[in-house]
Amino acid sequence: MQSKNKLFAGSLLVFSLLFSFFIIFSPKEVSAVSASCSSECVATSCGSSIGTKQVPIYKEICDKGCPTVVFETERYVCPPGSYDKESTRHPGYCYKGNNPDWPQDYKPMVVDKTFGPINVQYGTRSQDPNKCHRPNVHQLEIPNWAIGDYNTELDEHLPFIDVNCRDIVIGSETVACNDAPIIPCEEECPT
Repeated sequence: MQSKNKLFAGSLLVFSLLFSFFIIFSPKEVSAVSASCSSECVATSCGSSIGTKQVPIYKEICDKGCPTVVFETERYVCPPGSYDKESTRHPGYCYKGNNPDWPQDYKPMVVDKTFGPINVQYGTRSQDPNKCHRPNVHQLEIPNWAIGDYNTELDEHLPFIDVNCRDIVIGSETVACNDAPIIPCEEECPT
């Protein structure tokens, strides 16, 4: 009798272990919190299309990254002729002669050289990974005459920006709806 009990207990133990493994390692169904967790509208009472349904709750998450900025510059010179000196009283204009008060002696400066536009990708450095750093001018192909503008026009450090933003589902909520299939109400027979 005792051996039959041991045999029964052993069989029950093996069956329980196999059933547990089947439950643990079987494919799981998608939970209610998924990208398609919106459900059909379900009527809250018979004879009505007003009901409730489950809809997802989203949250935007972003990675942090460094921005890309555009750099371009121009070099101005006095126009050909005797206009050879930029006016301190009228920046951007050149004058000739000894009397800078004569308006007819002023001529606007003209563009001599242009550079850009180029995209400048800021990055992080091991010395300070918490800032976005302007790339070293020698890493880019910038002409010598434009280096001063590059170093003064672009900030040395810029704050991180959000990149690779995406919505993730963080839960669901019940909301009202008015397009539920109408469930007919049961009618009672008169007595």
